[in-house]
Amino acid sequence: MSISYKMMAALMKFRHDSAKEISDRVNQFIIKSGSVVVDYGCGPGRYTQLFSDKVGGSGKVYAVDIEPGAIKDIQKLIVKKNLQNVVPVLADGYTCSVPSEIADMIFAIDMFHRIESPGQFFKELNRIVKQDGLIYIEYGHQPKENAISEIEKADILSIVETTNEFAICKKR
Repeated sequence: MSISYKMMAALMKFRHDSAKEISDRVNQFIIKSGSVVVDYGCGPGRYTQLFSDKVGGSGKVYAVDIEPGAIKDIQKLIVKKNLQNVVPVLADGYTCSVPSEIADMIFAIDMFHRIESPGQFFKELNRIVKQDGLIYIEYGHQPKENAISEIEKADILSIVETTNEFAICKKR
């Protein structure tokens, strides 16, 4: 487990986001029972369990991260909370083993600012999302205009809506 991941995970425990704030945030998304959701950059799983609850027993959540420590945390969360519909996936750079065109929704929350090659990242999201699926990319720790510019410059995804927190995208 890398030092940077350990520090990030510890910081998240002390962040100002309460469980209610995270729950309220997830409740703003229209996630249907039976959906397939990808929690890309899942970290220690702050959103994973809520996504699992939303998709229900007939749905699936792929919890993807580049950090092996995050995958270990997700595996512990699966056991602790009996999350039978969550599949932990270790990414290798900008690729992962999530099947192509499977996701109804992909969430990239609090991680886009760490992406060094946005075009490669967007190609992978584009590969994973269904034709009619949605991709929520949080601006994170960068100005909204910078994030939108990166999405547009890559010319891989189409932005269908922007909010104060997210660029909501789909396949071109």
